[in-house]
Amino acid sequence: MIRPKPGQLIPTKPGSRKLVVFVCDCGREKEITWKNYTTNHTKSCGLCRSDKYLVKNLKDKLFGKLRLANQELPQKIGKRTKLKWVCKCGNTKEVVAGSVVMGLTKSCGCLLKQPSGIKYHRPILLSKDHWLKTITELIDRDLPDRWSHKSGIKCWFLCGCGAEYHRRFFKWTTASTCGKCAVVSMQSIVGRQYGSLTVSDTRKIDIHLGSESKIEFKCSCGNVKMIKIGAVTRGYTTTCGRCNERSPEWWLSQNFGHLKVVECQTALSTGSESKLKCRCSCGNICYMVAYELTSGHVGSCGSCYASGCEWWATKQSPLRRPKFNGNRYPLSYLLDYFDGSYLTPLESPRTADDYCLFRCKLCGSKFKTKLGWVWHSKIVSCGCGGVHVSRANMEIGEYIKSLGFDAMYGNDEHCINGYKYDVYVPEVNLVIEHDGLRYHSDMFGRTKPNREKLDAARSANNNFLAIFEDEWTRKRSIFQSIIKNKLGVNKPSYLIRPQKCQIEIVDGGAVKGLLNSNHYIGFKPASYYVVVSHGGNRVACMLLSIPTRQKSGDWEISRMVCDSDYRIYGLWTYILKWLRANNIISGKIVSFSDNRLSDGAVYKHMGFTCVGDVRPDYYWVKNNRRYHKSSLRKREGEKYSGKTEVELRNAQGYYRIFDYGKVKWEIVL
Repeated sequence: MIRPKPGQLIPTKPGSRKLVVFVCDCGREKEITWKNYTTNHTKSCGLCRSDKYLVKNLKDKLFGKLRLANQELPQKIGKRTKLKWVCKCGNTKEVVAGSVVMGLTKSCGCLLKQPSGIKYHRPILLSKDHWLKTITELIDRDLPDRWSHKSGIKCWFLCGCGAEYHRRFFKWTTASTCGKCAVVSMQSIVGRQYGSLTVSDTRKIDIHLGSESKIEFKCSCGNVKMIKIGAVTRGYTTTCGRCNERSPEWWLSQNFGHLKVVECQTALSTGSESKLKCRCSCGNICYMVAYELTSGHVGSCGSCYASGCEWWATKQSPLRRPKFNGNRYPLSYLLDYFDGSYLTPLESPRTADDYCLFRCKLCGSKFKTKLGWVWHSKIVSCGCGGVHVSRANMEIGEYIKSLGFDAMYGNDEHCINGYKYDVYVPEVNLVIEHDGLRYHSDMFGRTKPNREKLDAARSANNNFLAIFEDEWTRKRSIFQSIIKNKLGVNKPSYLIRPQKCQIEIVDGGAVKGLLNSNHYIGFKPASYYVVVSHGGNRVACMLLSIPTRQKSGDWEISRMVCDSDYRIYGLWTYILKWLRANNIISGKIVSFSDNRLSDGAVYKHMGFTCVGDVRPDYYWVKNNRRYHKSSLRKREGEKYSGKTEVELRNAQGYYRIFDYGKVKWEIVL
């Protein structure tokens, strides 16, 4: 550390660039700008770091279990100089000086062979009685007195089919069956239904339910397809993929806003990326993507308003006052004047201040407005050419209205700090953003605007919720429950105290259904699955994992989910107390709250401390589906291509969509 030398003038402004003499803890003096000192950019003289590698500082000093051996030392020692070190166990090893001094190497390797030397986490040894009580499938046969959840000891387990099998303990947490009970005959599963698929294969063979073999399925839409049975039983595939396919006649008979399909050769899915030839009500011919038509993203050719403005630009003559008998503005004169525009007059007003009935040529609707307003404001249409609300926004708004609240859309007269939001509920100050995967991706130049809208909404004391397009399509019931919680109308069927519940640690298969049906992301492998039961029903779950990325903590809470029919007061705090009382975990626990769903209030009630924000991250998007970025890292053959990951994936049709960032929380048990 450095401090200003006494007896000199100190600048009053923190950003001053004046040179000031500082004294370092090593005794050296150095001139440093005052700004670098106030911003902690400079913390030392820069020379005292090399003092660590002086011979006098290395000799007779213990670094972990290593001590410098007697040897001929070079004249100059740096952090990359290899030296001989003697370990407490008696072994001698050559290690670079920097690795030892900075604490990266603490022994010759003997620490790794001892339980106390595990680098990331020391597993807690639990008694045999604890494991027998927690895991009902475990058989009391040749078991040690204590072992951890990651132990490699071989144990006997009882499968649900009644067979006993021998397996290492840490492998049982991910595979809790004998593996043979899933082998069934084809005849026994014919007619079994998985989502929209029904097994229709009649071959006389035996097959494993998690196999990669393809068998015949019949979809509810009538299509028959060969699909991998493992993908169906695990829930990855639920339809034939062609349920939303529409015939060419269907496409030609539909109107999508102002657009009508005029040419379609083959049957296409409503989510197809193929382009269709369309005619707009303004007369323009354009080519639009099928998915954008059905989702409501596109409702016109995009040139209707511009064409109307061009007509007004070419209209040089103003509305004159012809002296005719009777009405001042005869209908024949107005029809001739507005010829070529999107407006058709249906009445002949007496003055320009009188209301006149018009028909809009774009949508066919009738509307009334003053004739003078049409001329002075250069009105193009009834308003249909510039107003659009997507189908998903309408569905969200209609659901909110069904709960007894008023919902305003993005085209209404409301604006929060300069931003417009898709849906706004004024009674509870709730704003909802529905992020279409294509429009909000960087394919349209949308890189990172989401966080700005989040901050603008919260600065105006508004509650915020953002829903990705695929989430509203595939997990609508979960997000409808989230909306009800935001509105404060989610009334659970059971109100209970945590003391009346039973807490236990189970395997992942026992909670997979609970997570997939109540959590917006779903199941995830973890080290501990802490389950809360009431009346024989599993109603809540907490997942604990060892952090794998750059997170400072011993444990991470990766999931917390509770059945929407139950409300258990103080549940999550009660689980943490139970974990600490039973010596299952200890140390620092970290977790993250998603900004687009909550502000992390539940962590504040649990006693967590906010330690910082996590910048917005991205997903990959293709064919109206999101993919986690880790699944599309550079492959082995792409590392030397000279292209970035973004360039490689964009060439394959992938684009990035950003979230709203996260907040990191931590607590020490």
